[in-house]
Amino acid sequence: MAKKIDWTNQFFNFLGVILGVLLAFFINERANSNKDRKESLIIMESLLGDLQEDMQAYENFLIPQNKLILQNLEKLLELINDGDYENIDEPFSMALQIENYGPTSATYTSTKSTGKLALFEDIELQKQLSNYYESIAEESVKKGEYQVQYFTSELLAWLSNNMDLISNQLYRLSDSGILLNKLLIYSSLIDQKIVSYEISLENAKILKEELEKSLEENRR
Repeated sequence: MAKKIDWTNQFFNFLGVILGVLLAFFINERANSNKDRKESLIIMESLLGDLQEDMQAYENFLIPQNKLILQNLEKLLELINDGDYENIDEPFSMALQIENYGPTSATYTSTKSTGKLALFEDIELQKQLSNYYESIAEESVKKGEYQVQYFTSELLAWLSNNMDLISNQLYRLSDSGILLNKLLIYSSLIDQKIVSYEISLENAKILKEELEKSLEENRR
């Protein structure tokens, strides 16, 4: 005689297996979610440190120092235009200083290359990070590179051939117009770089606020 199957018992056994699998899956997903959340918090804190470093560099040194260089360039232009080469030593030496900066991007670069930007659930925050590091900050670096390139290939090369760099006297005073033009172009490049640094500073402040807000929300 065939043994009667207890379908009710079989159903609950099957249901128990399904629930066990689902529970294990839920626990695993929860563990992974907590791990990702903790890692995203660490990345945010590191990014905040990088941004703070950038802001201090722009605000406390780079912008004021480049403005000082630009002021000396303007003074130098006035002196050369007036033919007053006796008083150009100080503004000349100050005007030829170069102060450039590359934003602290190690955390962002590492996070992006490993695909961990996806840990940030806020898509808008991802876009802001990308815009700051890959557009705004990169543009400020390029402005500095343009200045260095012009300084070495145009201005310094011309000065070496046409000016006594010890006495700061032109070999031919008739070349003062050429020097003025080159210095005007150079001052324009520095001015553009300063504007770019100021834009980077403002965007770093905005991004820092957004990261702090996101960090606070994710800690709850």
